[in-house]
Amino acid sequence: MSLPRRVPWVSLSQLEQVYSAIYVTKDWDFAIRRLSTWRYSTGLPHALDAALSLLVASRNEVNEHVCNLSIRQGYALAIIRFVNGLVDPLQTSKYARSIAMISSQIGLPLSLVELRHAATHEDLPSVEALREGAKLALSWIEQRYFTPALANNQQPLSTGPDPLRPLNPLLKQYKAAFKLVIKDVSLKKSMNSEITAILRAFDGWISEAATVAWSTWDSDEEERTSWALEKLCTALTQPGGLVPVAKRKQPNSIEEVDTTLWQPLLEYLRSSYHDFSPIFVESLVVTVLDPFEGSISTHEDTKRGDGYYYCLSGWLLWASAQWNDSISCNPESLVTLLFKDIPKDSTLPEHITALLDKLGYQHPHIQSMIQSFSKILTFVEKGSIQWNSDSLRSMEARLETLQINTHASSTAIIPDSGLPGWRLLDGDANWKPCPIGS
Repeated sequence: MSLPRRVPWVSLSQLEQVYSAIYVTKDWDFAIRRLSTWRYSTGLPHALDAALSLLVASRNEVNEHVCNLSIRQGYALAIIRFVNGLVDPLQTSKYARSIAMISSQIGLPLSLVELRHAATHEDLPSVEALREGAKLALSWIEQRYFTPALANNQQPLSTGPDPLRPLNPLLKQYKAAFKLVIKDVSLKKSMNSEITAILRAFDGWISEAATVAWSTWDSDEEERTSWALEKLCTALTQPGGLVPVAKRKQPNSIEEVDTTLWQPLLEYLRSSYHDFSPIFVESLVVTVLDPFEGSISTHEDTKRGDGYYYCLSGWLLWASAQWNDSISCNPESLVTLLFKDIPKDSTLPEHITALLDKLGYQHPHIQSMIQSFSKILTFVEKGSIQWNSDSLRSMEARLETLQINTHASSTAIIPDSGLPGWRLLDGDANWKPCPIGS
């Protein structure tokens, strides 16, 4: 769970004052003073920090004591920091992506990226070009930061989330390449560069998905990457991923699951992202428990058969064996996850029973744990009875018996047998209150 984020303003009305000073009344001196004060108190979000730099650069242009070169340098530095501050946090993969690609995903105008590149690597742009770039940057900040913040809504202004590139073509490309290597091991060396490029493409897709998450809601880097990994795991659990599309190729039991094809990708993702293994296992658990949610389609062309659930159950068994060094993937955690979401009045389907049997066989120390959870389910099933009038009369008879016994015990006289222990005190007990120890 992420900690609450500190903001320098007491209420949104103060932020609205700054917005009005920048975009409505054009009282930039007030906005600069207010933002500078906030900057040294608790720090500023990047959008406000960039707005402050752009405003200062714009005010320097009307100062007759500032030379033309200083004005251009001030504008250029403000634009460079504005673009870099937006793009750099989204470079989350092992391999860097182009700034233009990330900027297009977050809706940043390409002209600002080109200005940033020219100011960094080429001749310093003219004052006119930099001035227009500063105006465009302030307009972007208004649309993408001030308006959502003042509306108390963290969703972007677009009508829907940025489109996420489909993952199926990349999965098909991976399958085609690795099937060739599996059939002919001698091709592994010659296809090494192609395989590396495919694995890097998965990193690129995860980074793009994290960028979409950033443009959809305000989140930190870890939350964005986890969201992207959840999307990837969801795609892997669909037919065409870990499960073959053709039902004739789907396994009829857990023992028939072949992990050769997808194991390299899963191991690569686990080594690259520390959150992948728990997200992957949780996604598998949620999917194998689909029958309890009534989510199976009634259409024959999309119906998930037994082979689909046997296949994913086999992958759960594989994960518990290969990644049991992780606390989220060990057999104990897996059994707990399974039983946690199983309704108490349900019967275990065959693929869950087979999975639990295999887990108990491979890890004997959890057999007692599985039996305990199973007894709870069995007890609830047998304990669900139909109430009728005879049951009510039986309860009333028990209540009457309890009341008679309680009345008799309250009126009974406890004889003083002279033995040590508790006894009733009467008027002849010669008892009087006194301090303890006297």
